[in-house]
Amino acid sequence: MTKKLEMRVLLAAVDKITGPLKKMRQASGITATQLKETQDRVKSLNKQSAQIDGYRKVSRSLGITGNELAKAQKEVKRLALEMQSSQAPAKALVKEYEQARAATVRLNTQYKNLTISQHRQREALRSAGIDTRNLSQHQRTLTADLSQANKQLDQQKRRLQQVSAQQKKLSAAQATYHKTKALQGNMAGAGATAAASGAAALYA
Repeated sequence: MTKKLEMRVLLAAVDKITGPLKKMRQASGITATQLKETQDRVKSLNKQSAQIDGYRKVSRSLGITGNELAKAQKEVKRLALEMQSSQAPAKALVKEYEQARAATVRLNTQYKNLTISQHRQREALRSAGIDTRNLSQHQRTLTADLSQANKQLDQQKRRLQQVSAQQKKLSAAQATYHKTKALQGNMAGAGATAAASGAAALYA
């Protein structure tokens, strides 16, 4: 076999090993990028879902607190009228009135804080393109999108694992190939040295 032919065979063998490896690395890069994009989408959808849940929760708390505040205010008025109708209100009545007023103040503060929280969450949802007047529709769409994104994420993870496993196999094959070629080179070098020594002996 001539040197040119040997070189051609060697290059073909190297390309056979390194070619698929390069393609795998490129595929791995694309898959990793897609995986990151899908992960970001899932994270964004989960955030929106949490925002909707948070808004609904604070809205329910606001409604409950509003009802409790209205009852407390009504009770304060009733006790105030009862005290006014008595020239010497009993200590128990006075104490009950003071407790009712304290409860009203506490509930009023809680109601104001919840109102502020609800407003902030409504604005956050609006910034995310979610109309609080149509939360049910948004929730259904969000659930469907999240389900699809999670399925896509699972598929991409499996694909990335497959690419990684194939990369390891090809890398191992390439390493074995290079070791074999190095060993062949050493043997060829040793053979050439022996031949040169033999030729020298003939002319000694």
